[in-house]
Amino acid sequence: MKVIRDCGNNLKNVVDDLLNISGLESGRIALELTEVSLRELSTEVLVSMRALADGQGITLHTPSVSDSLTLVADRLKLKQVLLNLLGNALKFTPRGGRVALRIEPTQEDILLAVEDNGIGIAREDQEKIFELFLQIEGGATRRYGGMGLGLAVSKHLVELHEGEIWVESEKGKGSTFYVRLPRGPAGKSSG
Repeated sequence: MKVIRDCGNNLKNVVDDLLNISGLESGRIALELTEVSLRELSTEVLVSMRALADGQGITLHTPSVSDSLTLVADRLKLKQVLLNLLGNALKFTPRGGRVALRIEPTQEDILLAVEDNGIGIAREDQEKIFELFLQIEGGATRRYGGMGLGLAVSKHLVELHEGEIWVESEKGKGSTFYVRLPRGPAGKSSG
């Protein structure tokens, strides 16, 4: 039953990602902006990833976030970005590794960082990983699963919030994915 449920969830995630990409590329997706508590959001995201991390023997470090730290964003879309980044970090980190979420506020924006000590990404591949359906090192990466949609979706969602996303990584030493979002009202449209 667990295998069937997991396969069903994986298929649902692929369909959701394809629908998101289609909507984003056609401009049909609008942001539903609200004030988002980063403490509540990070707690929710980390709780949902905890079982996966524990099952893989990976330590999941959680940020210390003030109750008052908020930003204006589309909560569900921001949650999807964090789930994509944390899911990838867990996927590409070996047993015994560690994954951390950091949240760093500045006066104008919020910097979210997902850091791992996994397999890392070669410098020449770091820009390409945000392309649709692209997976680096087809043979090795296919071993980890996925369709190459999560980072492309995340990039579109971050840019819809007028933010930016990038990676710093070294092959064999891990990766840190950064998302910078404005603290105030952002986005090209609100619903």
